[in-house]
Amino acid sequence: MLPVFRISRLRFGTDGKGITTLVGLFGCPNQCRYCINYSWFKIKPQNLCIHELYNLVAVDDIYFRITGGGITFGGGEPLLWPEQIIAFAQLVNKKWAINIETSLNVPWENVEKLIPYVDAFIVDIKDMNEDIYLAYTGESGAQVRKNIAQLAQLIPQKIVVRIPFIPEFNASEDIYRSRMAIENMGICSIDVFTYRKCSTEWEKQPQNRHKGNNINA
Repeated sequence: MLPVFRISRLRFGTDGKGITTLVGLFGCPNQCRYCINYSWFKIKPQNLCIHELYNLVAVDDIYFRITGGGITFGGGEPLLWPEQIIAFAQLVNKKWAINIETSLNVPWENVEKLIPYVDAFIVDIKDMNEDIYLAYTGESGAQVRKNIAQLAQLIPQKIVVRIPFIPEFNASEDIYRSRMAIENMGICSIDVFTYRKCSTEWEKQPQNRHKGNNINA
């Protein structure tokens, strides 16, 4: 079973090549300050078996095959569910792309299992600086850095890294250092963008207010 909280159809140019359907899976190891999916985490996910999910997304089969698109698993953190994603990948048309949008903050074995089945790992790296990563996510980024280094050795051509400017947490020099570190791993597909600051329930909690401000990298 997969805990699905969102299915978004007919996406183009945002979640991999071609036309894709984004499948949001519940659960995440991080507690990011500006999480765009935070409101969805209050919704009880719908637990679907892989055949039920297939029946829901197969309506766009022709779009996937014609454009080279397919299914992008996001979240939350889809790499919490590797066995289910493998089973789904084995079920669908082989012309469908299978993409993963991930923080990579999971055990390496979760990542390694999926390598033969995934066409693109789209990694939101947050920041390569440990202090910034910890302040923003509430978790260490050590596992993330280890995982992306190992992936870069194996399949650099299948990795897209997204490096965000995060208001109040990092600056242009931090982004530059993160980008240089990623490029030095041999990864060429890098997207730099800006998070839109938004208020979340996490941010409203008194113990979490102002955490991570005035970071000195």
